[in-house]
Amino acid sequence: MTNDWPVLSIVTFLPLVGCFFIMLTRGEGEAIGKSCRYLALWTTIPTLLVSLFIWVNFDSSRSGFQMLEQASWISNIGIKYQLGIDGISMFLIICTALLTPICIFATWKSIKCRVREHMIVLLVLETALIGSFCALDIFLFACFVIAASIPLHQMVGMWKNDSRYHAFFNFSCNIFLMLIPLLGAVLFIYGSKTTTDLLILNNVNFSRNSQIWLFTAFFIPFMTMMTLFPFHKRILKRHEGDEIGTLIMLTCISTKIGVYGFLRFSIPLFPVATNLFAPYMLGFTIVIAVYALIVLIIYKNFKSFVLFTLILQMGLITIGVFSLTEHGIRGGIFATLSHSFVGAGLIICMKIFSDRLKAGPCHLITGIPTFLIIQVFILLAVIGVPGTASFIGNLSIILGVIEHSFLTLITVFTLFMLLLTCLLCVYKRVLFGKVLDHNRINTRELSLQDLGVLSPLIGFVLWMGVYPMPFFNALSTSVSRITNDLKMLPIN
Repeated sequence: MTNDWPVLSIVTFLPLVGCFFIMLTRGEGEAIGKSCRYLALWTTIPTLLVSLFIWVNFDSSRSGFQMLEQASWISNIGIKYQLGIDGISMFLIICTALLTPICIFATWKSIKCRVREHMIVLLVLETALIGSFCALDIFLFACFVIAASIPLHQMVGMWKNDSRYHAFFNFSCNIFLMLIPLLGAVLFIYGSKTTTDLLILNNVNFSRNSQIWLFTAFFIPFMTMMTLFPFHKRILKRHEGDEIGTLIMLTCISTKIGVYGFLRFSIPLFPVATNLFAPYMLGFTIVIAVYALIVLIIYKNFKSFVLFTLILQMGLITIGVFSLTEHGIRGGIFATLSHSFVGAGLIICMKIFSDRLKAGPCHLITGIPTFLIIQVFILLAVIGVPGTASFIGNLSIILGVIEHSFLTLITVFTLFMLLLTCLLCVYKRVLFGKVLDHNRINTRELSLQDLGVLSPLIGFVLWMGVYPMPFFNALSTSVSRITNDLKMLPIN
């Protein structure tokens, strides 16, 4: 049935239909803002349904890409509009399609001005992100990444007041530093192989020196998107003043382009360079994880706690990916999905905490019973207790690291134990911390909107933790293809 319909093009460009209708609205005021919210919401819900339809029709037993779509785009130089998915990209598409309506619903009452602009930017970003995960042409992928950077840039500046120009300048520098190496690598690949078709390039060999330079060129934009050190300041400043939808899109969705880029392009296309750089990548990400853990221990502010928890998790995900083992890569992908849902829950709780209590220390969280229960559950999900998605991802990463190196295993296991200790300390403050009198006055229970936003996130975290087999079955053939190609090469 999916062969008769361009479902990947539909799920990619359907949000732009909502943009078109939102752009037709005129005027200002609450009525127009409400109309824009409904238009955006009723555009993202069908997008989510189409993404679930793709999952239902995905054949987990087949190797290679499915639901291929191909059309001539720039015929003079042989660049194609080519889309396709495997298990990795399919789940990232579903993750994006799920979190976008959650972002809209989470900001339903908090955004009072520029609602039209915010909804347009959010929908354009959803299209660019889904397109990035579907693209099977490197040039098309680069175009979607560039398209994603534009609404991200607008989101950063839209909610800044005193430091708007400073935020624009910093984020613009990050974008240019990210895109120049990416475009340079794409042009080099086209110049040397006269094609940017990923299906063809997977069967083409690059020289050792070319692989080293191309791997480095892709490394810069992908690490920038993942916001790992020293690129974490790109997100650090965003947590201070941006609204919740921007934080979720920037922290929980756009960061996945980096993980996906390594798995889709860097590792399969440059296997010699991957084997060469893997030990350095492991060492680099271990240092990042240690840095985030130290800051996590020192800082008592809840916002900083959320930020560096997410950075630490991204570091552990990268360790799993560059263990270059089947368990490690599968665990890294699974932890990537878990990171999106748990991270979104943390950010939403952070905003609820900040808006309700107007305070920073973690020990002031008590006083809202329902919020306390949800916050404790999310903290347990971050720790990775059995029954949550993080437990499955972390366990798979550890199993992958065991196959790679005993020394790396000891380091990663120590990091997990220290993270567990740190989060248990926060857990203790949440349960037994003091509540100040002036904060008790502004304390109220969670609204139906808050519960409606958090419920699907909690549901996915529980589903992935209790019954992960549908996810692993869909990922198995894609991960096996990556590891089998690496096993055919000697490790230098």
